[in-house]
Amino acid sequence: MNKIPNRQAICETLMAHAKEDKDIVVLCSDSRGSASLAPFFANFPEQAIEVGIAEQDLVGISAGLASCGCLPRILRNNPQL
Repeated sequence: MNKIPNRQAICETLMAHAKEDKDIVVLCSDSRGSASLAPFFANFPEQAIEVGIAEQDLVGISAGLASCGCLPRILRNNPQL
Protein backbone atom coordinates (compact mmCIF):
# COMPACT_ATOMS: atom_id res chain seq x y z
CA MET A 1 0.00 0.00 0.00
CA ASN A 2 1.24 3.48 -0.88
CA LYS A 3 2.02 5.60 2.18
CA ILE A 4 2.48 9.06 0.63
CA PRO A 5 -0.29 11.69 0.78
CA ASN A 6 -2.47 12.10 -2.31
CA ARG A 7 -1.40 15.73 -2.76
CA GLN A 8 2.27 14.71 -2.83
CA ALA A 9 1.53 11.96 -5.35
CA ILE A 10 -0.33 14.43 -7.56
CA CYS A 11 2.57 16.90 -7.46
CA GLU A 12 5.12 14.19 -8.26
CA THR A 13 3.00 12.93 -11.16
CA LEU A 14 2.57 16.45 -12.53
CA MET A 15 6.33 17.03 -12.35
CA ALA A 16 7.03 13.78 -14.20
CA HIS A 17 4.62 14.75 -16.98
CA ALA A 18 5.78 18.39 -17.09
CA LYS A 19 9.34 17.25 -17.80
CA GLU A 20 8.11 15.55 -20.95
CA ASP A 21 5.42 18.01 -22.05
CA LYS A 22 6.15 21.75 -21.86
CA ASP A 23 2.50 22.52 -22.68
CA ILE A 24 1.39 21.42 -19.20
CA VAL A 25 0.69 24.45 -17.01
CA VAL A 26 -0.32 24.10 -13.35
CA LEU A 27 -2.51 26.82 -11.86
CA CYS A 28 -3.60 27.40 -8.30
CA SER A 29 -5.29 30.17 -6.37
CA ASP A 30 -3.34 30.94 -3.24
CA SER A 31 -2.93 27.25 -2.42
CA ARG A 32 0.61 26.45 -3.48
CA GLY A 33 1.55 25.29 0.01
CA SER A 34 -1.68 23.62 1.10
CA ALA A 35 -2.01 21.79 -2.22
CA SER A 36 1.62 20.58 -1.89
CA LEU A 37 2.63 22.30 -5.12
CA ALA A 38 5.76 24.06 -3.83
CA PRO A 39 8.11 21.51 -5.46
CA PHE A 40 6.37 21.97 -8.83
CA PHE A 41 6.60 25.76 -8.63
CA ALA A 42 10.28 25.53 -7.65
CA ASN A 43 11.20 23.14 -10.47
CA PHE A 44 8.92 24.43 -13.24
CA PRO A 45 8.41 28.17 -12.64
CA GLU A 46 7.58 28.81 -16.30
CA GLN A 47 4.86 26.16 -16.22
CA ALA A 48 3.27 27.35 -12.97
CA ILE A 49 0.81 30.18 -12.35
CA GLU A 50 -0.39 31.45 -8.98
CA VAL A 51 -3.45 33.69 -9.44
CA GLY A 52 -4.02 34.60 -5.80
CA ILE A 53 -7.43 34.44 -4.17
CA ALA A 54 -9.34 34.52 -7.44
CA GLU A 55 -11.01 31.21 -8.21
CA GLN A 56 -13.11 32.63 -11.07
CA ASP A 57 -9.99 34.06 -12.68
CA LEU A 58 -8.29 30.69 -12.22
CA VAL A 59 -10.93 29.05 -14.41
CA GLY A 60 -10.91 31.86 -16.99
CA ILE A 61 -7.12 31.86 -17.29
CA SER A 62 -7.17 28.08 -17.67
CA ALA A 63 -9.72 28.34 -20.47
CA GLY A 64 -7.61 30.94 -22.25
CA LEU A 65 -4.48 28.80 -21.94
CA ALA A 66 -6.36 25.78 -23.29
CA SER A 67 -7.57 27.78 -26.29
CA CYS A 68 -3.91 28.57 -27.06
CA GLY A 69 -2.84 24.93 -27.01
CA CYS A 70 -1.65 24.62 -23.42
CA LEU A 71 -2.76 21.81 -21.11
CA PRO A 72 -3.84 23.60 -17.92
CA ARG A 73 -4.20 21.70 -14.66
CA ILE A 74 -6.08 23.42 -11.84
CA LEU A 75 -5.38 22.34 -8.29
CA ARG A 76 -7.34 23.39 -5.22
CA ASN A 77 -7.27 21.88 -1.76
CA ASN A 78 -10.92 22.72 -1.06
CA PRO A 79 -14.18 22.50 -3.02
CA GLN A 80 -14.76 26.22 -3.67
CA LEU A 81 -14.58 25.87 -7.43
